[in-house]
Amino acid sequence: MSSPLVLPIVLISEIGRGPDQVRAVVALTMIACGIGTILQALRGHGIGSGFLCPNLCGPNFFAASVQAAWLGGLPLMRGMTIVAGLVELVFARLFHRLEFLFPPEITGMVVMMVGIGIVPLGVSKFLGVNYGGEPIQLTNFIVAAICLLVMVGVNVWAKSKLKLYAVLMGMALGYVLSYVTGLLSPLQFAEALAVSWLAWPVLDGMWDFAFSWSLVPTFAIVSITGALKSFGNLILCEKVNDDDWRQPNIKRVSDGLVADGLCVTISGLLGGMASDTSASNVSLSSASGATSRVIGFVAGGLFIHNDISNCA
Repeated sequence: MSSPLVLPIVLISEIGRGPDQVRAVVALTMIACGIGTILQALRGHGIGSGFLCPNLCGPNFFAASVQAAWLGGLPLMRGMTIVAGLVELVFARLFHRLEFLFPPEITGMVVMMVGIGIVPLGVSKFLGVNYGGEPIQLTNFIVAAICLLVMVGVNVWAKSKLKLYAVLMGMALGYVLSYVTGLLSPLQFAEALAVSWLAWPVLDGMWDFAFSWSLVPTFAIVSITGALKSFGNLILCEKVNDDDWRQPNIKRVSDGLVADGLCVTISGLLGGMASDTSASNVSLSSASGATSRVIGFVAGGLFIHNDISNCA
């Protein structure tokens, strides 16, 4: 769940804000993701699917959020994120009437395009290239390639329990290699270690919101796209938890989309980046056999706690 937190870091860096603002947005995003993961694990009362389907700051909102931040700063990003959440809440309650519009082929295409949309950003960071025409940074490439191979190798050949830690192992190795090769300086590690273990997020300007009618279509489309992605993720959760699965439980999926919409709305209200359910986490859950919704309550609580522990 932690690996996509690079996205709000990139977003805040794109608009030229300092490290304090970066930490604050990451922290508030983590709170929203933690709450969303817990809501998704609930069952009944019209909120939550009862599945382990974690929320995190996925790539589908990234481009729209950056556009809003460029045009009106973080207040506009927050305001339009709230709009996106409300759109998904309405969509979730109408979903049972619109089911015929979203066959598996459409849903699968949406999920695939969301993954493809993050490729340019991932490749640029993988190669150490930030601008057009900039040469590939060989050290960047070698470190990134080794980390990726370790993640893939652990996930393919390791025993089931060890697969849970494939991404974490790759990230840990990445920090070591980055330190050895000079990609990260000793000063940067010292600054990270100097941060208090327990502190509240920076809340300055947290309640500043803005709105733009011109961005409503963009965020509405992204919101529905995110809802379709979550629809696919929730169906996968159903399949994983029911060996005799034949067709989706529309009521359960709709309640799951309500939890997802609430998570996006909370992201905007808190001042974090919009989030949605994670296909990679659901797939990891399936591959490892760790599918209990209790994990969702614990993971959500840890995400909220880690946010408070890592903010200055």
